[in-house]
Amino acid sequence: MRLRAGILTALIVSVTAAFAVTSKYISDYKFDDVASYQLSNVCLLQNGGLELAHAYQSVYKTDKLIWSLAQFGNGYLAGIGDSASLVLVQGGTSKEVYASPDSLFFSDIAVVSTNIYLTSIPYAEVVVLDQKFQQKKKISLKNNYAWKIIPAAMGFYVLAGDPAMVYYFENLQEKFSVTLPDEDNIIYGKMINDTLYFCGEKALYRLDGQKAVAIVSFDNAVTGFDFFDGYIFITTSSKDLYMEYNFQKSQQKQGQNPDQNTVSAVYKIHPNGAAQKVFEKSGLRFIAVSHLKNSLIIGTDERGGYFEISPDYTTVKFTSLGSGKFLKFLEGSDGLYAVLLLPSEIVKIEDSYAKEGFYISDIFDAGIVAEWGAPIIEKNLLPGTDISYFFRSGAVSETDYWGGWVSLKGKISCAPARYIQYKVKLTSDGKHTPFLNEMNIPYVEWNMPPVFKSISYKYSDLIISIKWEASDPNNDDLVYDVYIAKEENGWVKMNDHPIKSPAFDLEYKAFPDGVYRAKVVASDVKSNPMSGGKTNIIIGEGFYIDSTPPAVQITGVKNEGFYTIFTVSANDALLPVFRAKVSVNGGEWTSILPDDGILDSKAETFTIKLKVMPPAFVQFYFSDVIGNTSSAGTLIK
Repeated sequence: MRLRAGILTALIVSVTAAFAVTSKYISDYKFDDVASYQLSNVCLLQNGGLELAHAYQSVYKTDKLIWSLAQFGNGYLAGIGDSASLVLVQGGTSKEVYASPDSLFFSDIAVVSTNIYLTSIPYAEVVVLDQKFQQKKKISLKNNYAWKIIPAAMGFYVLAGDPAMVYYFENLQEKFSVTLPDEDNIIYGKMINDTLYFCGEKALYRLDGQKAVAIVSFDNAVTGFDFFDGYIFITTSSKDLYMEYNFQKSQQKQGQNPDQNTVSAVYKIHPNGAAQKVFEKSGLRFIAVSHLKNSLIIGTDERGGYFEISPDYTTVKFTSLGSGKFLKFLEGSDGLYAVLLLPSEIVKIEDSYAKEGFYISDIFDAGIVAEWGAPIIEKNLLPGTDISYFFRSGAVSETDYWGGWVSLKGKISCAPARYIQYKVKLTSDGKHTPFLNEMNIPYVEWNMPPVFKSISYKYSDLIISIKWEASDPNNDDLVYDVYIAKEENGWVKMNDHPIKSPAFDLEYKAFPDGVYRAKVVASDVKSNPMSGGKTNIIIGEGFYIDSTPPAVQITGVKNEGFYTIFTVSANDALLPVFRAKVSVNGGEWTSILPDDGILDSKAETFTIKLKVMPPAFVQFYFSDVIGNTSSAGTLIK
């Protein structure tokens, strides 16, 4: 589930002093990112709203993988994996009627006249059974995989893989085969107007006599094939459908997160080859395609989810059965059936509406602690339908640490918090569905005081700049007042009017020398004039105002042969002496060190030995850490 910052509209209202002056709304009306929601038996109309999904009934469940399904009389035959077995599902009961322990699973089942045909994996065999499930014949192929059986007028075709081949049989005898060296597997196909159309992983082909003719190529792997209303419908996905069998088995009781890099598409193709991409989606894998009445049904790998697309492709609905991944559809004589994996189940999708369904929204982030109002809901309730609403809120985005769901009774009664989520329960008599168009959650932010991050000082030649960083949790406009205090004296306000920018300059010479402190008061009163706003303060460390340079005195000059020895003192009232230099006759300045070897105190003495040829001028220069300078010199005769 994603976290959404859902502030979409704002207006100015009068509120009590505990809150800011802005009322805002969290709006949910597009319901577009289908992989992000929690729902069951509810249909999302893309960019449109919510309604109940088609009703469905569970026909058969197993802890093994279901790979194939075919109608058999008034029941169904299911091909089960782990160890290949054929199960008859009829009248609410199920029983195994045939097994092939050496095979992993039956990839397809076809019931034609008095025979039942099975394709098995991994030995690429066609098993022929009679109506009493007794084996009549077993046909071995030249492949590692046999994927599908397609009945024809006089016989049947077999689609196989590794290598990719199409076989044709009459009277259980092979008549011919066609190899496609550019493909790995031939998995899908159907007889259309007495002609075989089939798909590899890369293209759609037509069989002309004993030659495969490519009709349309695809960017991604083919995952589904259907034909209705005169057109072929192909689904593709950037991830392959038939994943490693052991991986499928190991994941039987686990779910998978949607991969946003997956891109899936649906193509509408005329048998003459004219193709059109009619639907595309990222983050979901399309696995199977079929139809219910005149609408396309696209099975996905996300929580038993399928898309229903209107004949004109303008209305797109997404339904979740709650769990499972679609493997394939079967258009039975009494409706549409689907095979699901993870967990394994066969379900029948009805034309009527579900009696009950639920939808859980995203987690919405108000950005700060908020008080919730009465929701503004756009809905349409037909006879026999209803919608119930529930809300919960929390201080953190992880719902494990939230309170429970609270039903709606006028105003949202969840505790004030930063995060909120809602759940709806839709109910129906099966004839009609309720419709939720839009949910708007009004809230008023608690006004929080400004927050300081830092305060700092920057010295220049004449000015000391006080700078600070501050923000407001409500994104209110801030104004500031600046105060300074000398030593332990009281605070003195520096500005006549509130300051908008986070900086203030002091001129050195406008204040007496000393150690000062700075205090900044931030206020959001500009955004909250009725309540008086909230304030916060920050007090910085001490800083110096010092406009007096060090006092310099040459205390001694003594000649020693060719050298002259100078004794010099430098004293500053507030700050350490920072630089000391000497120059002879206006020449280059040379740095000098005090008698203790380091410039680190307010009082320093220097004994400097220079080789000077009289007459000569000798000048000494000193600076404190702020940059106040002084000098003293003498003439050597």
